[in-house]
Amino acid sequence: MTGFVSENERQAQGPLVNAPGVVLVFIVAFVCVHAMQMLGGEGNQLWMLFNFGLHPLHVTDTGGWATAWLWFPAWTKLVTHAFLHADLTHLVFNSLWFLVFGSIVARRTGTWRFLALFLLTTVAGGLVHVLVYPQSMTPVIGASGAVSGILGASFRFILRGWHTPTDAPLLPLFSRTVLLAALVWSLLNFALGTIGFTPDGFGALIAWEAHMGGFLAGLVLFPLFDRRLRAES
Repeated sequence: MTGFVSENERQAQGPLVNAPGVVLVFIVAFVCVHAMQMLGGEGNQLWMLFNFGLHPLHVTDTGGWATAWLWFPAWTKLVTHAFLHADLTHLVFNSLWFLVFGSIVARRTGTWRFLALFLLTTVAGGLVHVLVYPQSMTPVIGASGAVSGILGASFRFILRGWHTPTDAPLLPLFSRTVLLAALVWSLLNFALGTIGFTPDGFGALIAWEAHMGGFLAGLVLFPLFDRRLRAES
């Protein structure tokens, strides 16, 4: 006998049970790419980092000398860097945040809009980092820009405190609630990036500028991807 599961019951089951398929596919992709990094040896890791990690100079180089050895166009790094992670802690941390907030946002957008939102926030985060450090050859990797963008998108509706956030009307961008939450998150992101805090300790470099680029893109542009389109003025 097949039972009917309501929206409220599905959300009560937890993100691992009711996560949209597109979110799970992304997490599987993160895991598979990381396995390819770790199992291929040091030479393979360096090759993947060079060709798929985001080196700002590869994007801004007009003379071509910095990109002469790339196997792929430099602009693809604005997307591919999101699928590389430094270590298992980095991978797990980003995947868990993506699972929780990605699931919430994907239920409102649907699969294709969610894919477009992921692409937009990833590129936005990468572009901001490139603009801040145009001559840098230090690679940026990880899905944090997209995760930050999806978090910013969720701020437009989960802050109402509705039991089912997929039914909540959008909050105006310049509402006090959204602005205060965005300010708190931005200050926290800046502070953690400045002191180099990561889940596994202190001292690691954090591309907090990329986080901010993705976050602002998701926060500001989410109504373009929202199927509800019930923003209040």
